[in-house]
Amino acid sequence: VGAGNIDVPIGITTAITVSSLRVLINSNRNITAITDPDDALKLNLTHNEAGEDGNETITKIEAGAVITVTGMSGGSDTPTDHIRDYRRIQEPSDLDLWPPDIYDPLTPATGYVRFLGSVNPSDGELVVIGDGTDTVTFEFESSGGVGGGNVEVTIAGTAADTMDNLKTAIEANLDITATIDTGSSDPKVDLENNTSGVIGNVAITTTGVQIEINGMNGGGAIWRDGGQVPYLPIQDVMVEATLGSRRFYDETYQYNNEIYYDAGVAGAALVQALNLRRLIMDLAAG
Repeated sequence: VGAGNIDVPIGITTAITVSSLRVLINSNRNITAITDPDDALKLNLTHNEAGEDGNETITKIEAGAVITVTGMSGGSDTPTDHIRDYRRIQEPSDLDLWPPDIYDPLTPATGYVRFLGSVNPSDGELVVIGDGTDTVTFEFESSGGVGGGNVEVTIAGTAADTMDNLKTAIEANLDITATIDTGSSDPKVDLENNTSGVIGNVAITTTGVQIEINGMNGGGAIWRDGGQVPYLPIQDVMVEATLGSRRFYDETYQYNNEIYYDAGVAGAALVQALNLRRLIMDLAAG
């Protein structure tokens, strides 16, 4: 045979029975050849490199009507909608599942601290606040120096300014959003735990006579049949499949079952097992 050509002797397979076959496939990549189940004299070729790179021309280089060639063609860089029916997939590789718009139905714990009568706290008075992970003792101080481990809150010239100092100290030391309540007649800071759920229900305490406290409370979770595992009754779940930096699939599905996770852990990820009839694109198609 010629240099670089493939010699196919007569009778080497039942699929090729022509007396002389020389076909040039313009590709240096792997190709899968399978005899057509409906035509023993036809060889079906599939390029193992998906996409437009597989559209290599097949050329017949010997005359003769007995040989016909088609392709390679049909490869596309646009993913097709190949969907498999997967069950109980947990933390699949290269697959992100999340509710759209960071949907979070859990209720955050809330509370507040107020200076009654717009009276400044006294030197050394304390307010203790926790976010479910850390608990911090804030000490009001006018002359400098606080107890070991306490966070200093400087007593300013007005109660409103002191409340501003407390707000700043809370947000610097706890995972809590502190907002000055401008509608309150007395200086007041409203608190909201940034980690939703029962984890934020940590009672606020104080030694201050003129300091009113409330919370933290109201943080909630939805419980499964009164048991210990909360769940999210999510209606829309977004499915995105990626391979490296390439995105293959991005679609939102209706979902009517339950996603279980641990609401007692701050930042718990929603990468648990899902039962979806349509879930993941066949990455092999990409």
